Amino acid sequence: MSHLCLPHWPYLPAGVNGDSSLDWVSDYAGFQDSSRQYLRAIKVVDTQFADIVSELDRLGRLDNAIVIVMSDHGEDFGMARDRLWMNHVGGHEFSSYGHGSFALSQVQNHVVMGIQRYRKGKPVWRSRRLAGPASIIDLAPTIADELALDGGNYEGRSWLAELRGGMDLPVERIRYFENGLRSVGVEQAQINEKAVANEMSYLYRITMDDRFEIRPELLPQKLAEKQRGAVLGRWGVMTDPRSDVAPAAGDCWQAVDYERRVVTCVGFPAAQPEVADLQAHVCRYYAPDPGFYARWCGPAATGSRRDEK
Repeated sequence: MSHLCLPHWPYLPAGVNGDSSLDWVSDYAGFQDSSRQYLRAIKVVDTQFADIVSELDRLGRLDNAIVIVMSDHGEDFGMARDRLWMNHVGGHEFSSYGHGSFALSQVQNHVVMGIQRYRKGKPVWRSRRLAGPASIIDLAPTIADELALDGGNYEGRSWLAELRGGMDLPVERIRYFENGLRSVGVEQAQINEKAVANEMSYLYRITMDDRFEIRPELLPQKLAEKQRGAVLGRWGVMTDPRSDVAPAAGDCWQAVDYERRVVTCVGFPAAQPEVADLQAHVCRYYAPDPGFYARWCGPAATGSRRDEK
């Protein structure tokens, strides 16, 4: 396993600072405000990956192998093409900079995920892009299916039939998402390391064996502050609890219409059938999380008596 870290903040690959070779990207619609430094990092990591594949081939490791390329998250730079707007009078932009800060951000949840079967150094599956909703939880069942392994109670689904048959993935699939720890310092275009350290340092401690961990006594609070949601096609829905990081947040169910690019604070259950159905799925999926169902899904749920705008 290799972990390639260049396309991660602060995106500082050696030898390319100030390079203008990627300025042509701004000629493409929707990419005028893309981060040049991030693109430079992607360019360099591409060469790193090529070197890895070349070395695997030289060592004979591709004679019988499954190669997987994946990323742990996407990145939201607040580009115009990715922005969402709050759907109320005087609506304003829904801030979603960073990675892992907004559970239903399409760009934060859009990851690199490639898989190829090699035999005698040659790829077996035709190179193409599979259309349809996928998830990193699909990798384990796909590998198990290809290797004819028995058992395995997987939440994900195998892509093997689509990979072998040249088909796309099924369209109708609900995927579940939740965010990570939030930080005001991280959720902005220019990150200040000192500000982030000052803001987040209270969360962590050094253990007796020199490990770095979140303080156990803060875990219930931070778990309760997590956004939890689901996406199906055009619609997404999530719980959006108020937190220290976002004290002015909705503290309600948020519905996302990806076609209109708007976020709306809705009641529970929502008036719109598609949104209400997703809410029900979220309630069932996250019911085992302590305190979740009572707060968001029961008779006294947050937002259950809220009027929709």
